[in-house]
Amino acid sequence: MLLNLRQIVKGKNSTYTILKELHRATDEGAVYLAQNPETENYIVKSIRSHWRLQNEAKILKLYQSKTPFIRPVVDEIVDPSDPPSIVLRYLDSQLLTESGKWRLTRPEI
Repeated sequence: MLLNLRQIVKGKNSTYTILKELHRATDEGAVYLAQNPETENYIVKSIRSHWRLQNEAKILKLYQSKTPFIRPVVDEIVDPSDPPSIVLRYLDSQLLTESGKWRLTRPEI
């Protein structure tokens, strides 16, 4: 089982309430909209495969300071520890949507 709506999960830095499931990849993983106690929105990503999640978090952390177009990792869920989950900054838009509005420069790509 992955996470449930209205479930409160605890990260290293804050707690988050799961509000909505945004995407599910069978029972292997899901992406959720969540809020912290200050009602700020975040993305919680849960993947059954711990090594895949660790690898994704490692790559995001490596590149997040180099571009504003990658959702930065802001926290890691510690309770519940299964499924492994990370917390990403919520962005109002996606790169695919923005690329349709204007031409991206070479550095942005």
